[in-house]
Amino acid sequence: IIGLVIPDIKNEFFSTVARTIAAAAAEHAWQMVLATTDDRPERERNAVRSLLKAQAEAFIVRYTMKTR
Repeated sequence: IIGLVIPDIKNEFFSTVARTIAAAAAEHAWQMVLATTDDRPERERNAVRSLLKAQAEAFIVRYTMKTR
C-alpha cells in the first residue's frame, strides 16, 4: 500500500499527481490509497494515522500549514 494524502482531487495538479502515482504503483503491483483533506489539518492527521495503522509501505502528503 502506498498512501497519497492531498487537499482536493478536483484540482488539475493533484489529479495529475494521483494518476501518475497510481500508474507507477500498478506497475509494481502496489495499491494506492487516496485520501482528500479539503485543506483541513485534522483530516490530514487522521489520514496519516490510518495509513500508519494499515502499515503502508510509504505515503505522500501535501500538508496544510497554518499561517499566522
